Amino acid sequence: MEKKESQIQLLQKDRALQQTLVENQKQQLKRRRLITVFLAIGFTLLLVIFLMQYRNYRTKKKTSARIQKEEKEKMNAIYERNLAQSEILVTRLRINPHFLFNSLNAITYLIQSEQNFKAIKYLKIFSRYTRMVLETSKQHIIPLQQELKLANYYLMLEENRFEDGFRFRISGDNLPEIQEVEIPPLLLQPFIENAIWHGLLPSNRDEKVLRIVILSKLGSIEIIIEDNGIGRKIEKKKQSFKKTHKSMGMQIIKERIDLYNKSYAEKIDFKIIDKKNKDGQPEGTKVLLTLLQKDALG
Repeated sequence: MEKKESQIQLLQKDRALQQTLVENQKQQLKRRRLITVFLAIGFTLLLVIFLMQYRNYRTKKKTSARIQKEEKEKMNAIYERNLAQSEILVTRLRINPHFLFNSLNAITYLIQSEQNFKAIKYLKIFSRYTRMVLETSKQHIIPLQQELKLANYYLMLEENRFEDGFRFRISGDNLPEIQEVEIPPLLLQPFIENAIWHGLLPSNRDEKVLRIVILSKLGSIEIIIEDNGIGRKIEKKKQSFKKTHKSMGMQIIKERIDLYNKSYAEKIDFKIIDKKNKDGQPEGTKVLLTLLQKDALG
């Protein structure tokens, strides 16, 4: 009996030991599971943090690239605008001496022929015109009414180049719809110069007419510069230098309009129409400038 009791006690101890080992193994498995779960959670968190950091890095990189691109485009626009303004000023200084000398010679002739009243009148117009040209050449845009005033001064001075038969008219310059409209300075003058120099002066018409008409339409303003000169087809038969000079002037106009359209919400478009009579013969040129307002562009 003692032997059996000792065997039973040994068996019970062995059984208790085995249970203890099983419990220890269970505890180890539980700890391993917890460690695995914590490692998985930690790895997931690290992966999420890495992905967020990478996304933030990409976003910052894209934002920085976009900002740099916008700043570069802005700087390029400012540079192109300043370059265009410089070209405009240089062009004015290059073209205007001939016009200025003619104006001064005409005023001198009026003084010498004792037409003092006319001489004083044109001298005032001349001084106002030159002052406005110098002031507006430094500005990117000016009110349309101011541009029309410049055109009026220019035409009043240019009429001295004609003995008789030259008439010009500007209509629609007092429309309330154009009060807030602004355009690049001296934009109209090259068209007017072309109409006078290449259309009206070579013409044999007894009555030479140049009209500037301002029309207000829904969402746009139209400026029409129209003459009854010889037209472009006949004018193209002249010397190549004159054609090159004119084409350079048109190229500068296109570049100025393109620059304006890139820089402002409003848009400017223009086209040149060759006028013909019933027999198909040229009878002048019409320039149509369309100023599309911001509301019309949506």
